Amino acid sequence: MAPKPKTVEEWLPAVTRIIGIILGASLVTATILGRAGVEFAGAYVFVTGMIFYKTVHDYRGSGRGEGDDKSERWSHLD
Repeated sequence: MAPKPKTVEEWLPAVTRIIGIILGASLVTATILGRAGVEFAGAYVFVTGMIFYKTVHDYRGSGRGEGDDKSERWSHLD
């Protein structure tokens, strides 16, 4: 039984942010303990993107300043 697309759309941003926070905490801990160095610099960018994904998703849903017609402003992201 596959999840419904609406359910996935509701939960995906939160799950992505939680995983990003967990990975970020792990990466910072590994850096402090000396197990991760400069070679993991790209991972910080990846984790930051995962954390900010929810913010971007929420902004897309709110349609700030555009009145009731939200679909036209963000149609290129669908």
